[in-house]
Amino acid sequence: MSIRQRIISTLTAGVILLMITSISFNNVHSHTSGAPIGKTNSPADASTCTSCHGGTATAQTNWITSNVPVTGYIPGTTYTFTATATQTACVKFGFEISPQSATGTLIGTLIATNTTQTQLVGTGKYITHTAAGTSAVGGTKSWSFDWTAPATNIGSVTFYGAFNGSNNNGLSTGDIIYTTTLVVPACLLPATPGLISGNQTPCVSSTPSYSISAVSGVASYNWTMPSGWAGTSTSTFINTTASATSGSITVS
Repeated sequence: MSIRQRIISTLTAGVILLMITSISFNNVHSHTSGAPIGKTNSPADASTCTSCHGGTATAQTNWITSNVPVTGYIPGTTYTFTATATQTACVKFGFEISPQSATGTLIGTLIATNTTQTQLVGTGKYITHTAAGTSAVGGTKSWSFDWTAPATNIGSVTFYGAFNGSNNNGLSTGDIIYTTTLVVPACLLPATPGLISGNQTPCVSSTPSYSISAVSGVASYNWTMPSGWAGTSTSTFINTTASATSGSITVS
């Protein structure tokens, strides 16, 4: 092989190596400014960040929390959610969350309240990190956002989320993928306004006024005072006459 051929061969090999390195680097770092859409591990998305970062996703609990009361969301009301990722070996984290139906329809409205740290993508269907919202402190990173519940009660809503924890070594080695869900219940109002029959926990209303009324053949009812209500409560309302059909306890 001539000197010229050797030089050309060496240069060609160098260009190929540079291209491979560049592609690998860009693949690992291409989503530092936000996850691509459809990576929440929801039934409809059916995908997580492992497609770029490799490995197997690990399921976690309580990585998404909210201030929705235990009694459930009120239609049209806005609540605050927090996503928190924790892994001591990681110095950077990314995430993507979406509240979806089983068929992938966005439920409610996502709101990016801190646009320095979070952003909406996919025409508002997903919320994810920004380039400035990835650095962790002590192996933990949190993001907050708001969600406005749908205008009507459609039952419980599931928030699907995927997270990537990185040691920031410039490679996919050391990246850890996590998935999590949060199911938000719907506020169930009594079938008859103002009346709770049976063992129920009424939801918070802007003008709460409910009563437990005796029903023939039922000896007692359990009553739970919802958070935020004024008035008095009793743990058990006793129907002293099992055949009675009147008598009530009202909380307002």
